[in-house]
Amino acid sequence: MQIYDNRIYLFLEKTVNFFLLNLIWLLASLPIITSFPATNALYAVIHDWRNDKATGVFRPFFHHFRKNFLKSFWIGCIWFFTVFILCLDFVLIHEYETGWSYMALLSFLFLLLMIVLFMTAYLIPISVLYPLSLFQTFKQSFFYSLMFFPTTIMIIGLISISVLIVLFYPIAAFFLFSFVTLIIHRLIDRMIIKVEKLLNNVRL
Repeated sequence: MQIYDNRIYLFLEKTVNFFLLNLIWLLASLPIITSFPATNALYAVIHDWRNDKATGVFRPFFHHFRKNFLKSFWIGCIWFFTVFILCLDFVLIHEYETGWSYMALLSFLFLLLMIVLFMTAYLIPISVLYPLSLFQTFKQSFFYSLMFFPTTIMIIGLISISVLIVLFYPIAAFFLFSFVTLIIHRLIDRMIIKVEKLLNNVRL
């Protein structure tokens, strides 16, 4: 009976921690410009939990938020600027281009948008896991998005479904994203194991 009670307590404790983590991430993301540092801290805390490096919520979150703020902030600025430029190009092409040039430019911009979308799946995990420069982070994200394309599609699908759920049921925003991040972390972990095996085979 005591073992059963302990399991219930641990389950409830983890559930509450995920809820609190999601809530603090949501609050830290309200100024849109801090959404990338907040998401970086969210992923880093879950990474610490899964590797038994931390057990709390608030202290680990703010530790990672401060520690990685500048790097994740600039990653976010570059990402928002790139998406803004691509969306602006879509509008301009729709207004001023016609015929075959319209289709060619539209296809090219759509391809660029897909590349940015695929890279988005890995920007935060790579910035947390590896001490890379900004350029190397984007470069590594691009390579991983192509090397592990099925994982890329699963991550993008999870994020898209989460956003749709929140649009229809806004209250889900208070607990959904931390659990989705946990699933993404598991997918990334499997991917990292594959990368390490490949590197070990190359060294041999």
